[in-house]
Amino acid sequence: AAPAICAGIDNDCSGRADELPAALRTTALGAGDRGLVQEPRVVAGGGWIVVFADSTAATVDLFATSATSLGDPLGVPVNLTQSTADSVLPAIAWTAAAPSPLLLAWSEGLGVQTAGVDPASPPLPPIAATVLGTLAAPAVATALSCDPASATALVLWGSSVGDAAYAGVGADALVRFGPSTIPNSLSAGIDADWAPAAGLWGIAFSQVDGIHLVRVQVDGTLLPGDRTFPSTRARSVRVAWNAIASEFALVWLAENATRQPAIVFARADAAGTPIGSPVELVAGATRVATNALGWAFEVVDQVAAPAGLGIAE
Repeated sequence: AAPAICAGIDNDCSGRADELPAALRTTALGAGDRGLVQEPRVVAGGGWIVVFADSTAATVDLFATSATSLGDPLGVPVNLTQSTADSVLPAIAWTAAAPSPLLLAWSEGLGVQTAGVDPASPPLPPIAATVLGTLAAPAVATALSCDPASATALVLWGSSVGDAAYAGVGADALVRFGPSTIPNSLSAGIDADWAPAAGLWGIAFSQVDGIHLVRVQVDGTLLPGDRTFPSTRARSVRVAWNAIASEFALVWLAENATRQPAIVFARADAAGTPIGSPVELVAGATRVATNALGWAFEVVDQVAAPAGLGIAE
């Protein structure tokens, strides 16, 4: 019989993935004055960095905290914003660029702001922020995706009034290009991911006729070609670049032919052209759709064995 190859997933060849915990480990990282924690975002950067919105005595502020790779807290959460307006919809990316390797973007009042932070030495609040744009209505979605090679991050935002917009910022949170709008992109959901093999970002957003995919080059140029994935009541889209297959993967919530909520999956090549037809992954997802606390899912590229995409709902 051929020898077992156990390294990487099952190092002791016990038949169990021993690199994963035997049971789900949870750690309380702390909360603000009222404990109404919402919109947590996590990124790997010398451990785990968590940013979340929390209601204080006066407003909703953004807090940051960190933990070891095992989830053990490092210090206490730090209030980053302390603004007179609510700071919500945080998006984060780890650029690894000194002196502020953590990049944040968020909505505050009628504006979208960004700032760089060093989690190992957080500044005294409020952090110095760059205002990227002013909206006619509060933002309903923000997203952030980083090109590690150029340390340029694409910040996206959409509102219930007007088209979605994007801007490129460096690790210093200074604007490198934009803001620019995406035509005909009034959106209830927006997301982006960097495709290193193609040298561009894929941007997915929801519209009344379905999910749209556009592409932006590293210099901020919006490429021609708006690809549409027809779908009913599409929203909450996520997009990820699959480095193994060199294609984009998209997941969103929609209404299927029987008028039940469903999670839909689709693929597109680097040019944005759809590959095959969208596939309904989960039909009648009523638990997800009616959860009073809301719902979310992520789709990420899995470059190590077993190859493929991981989708968590």
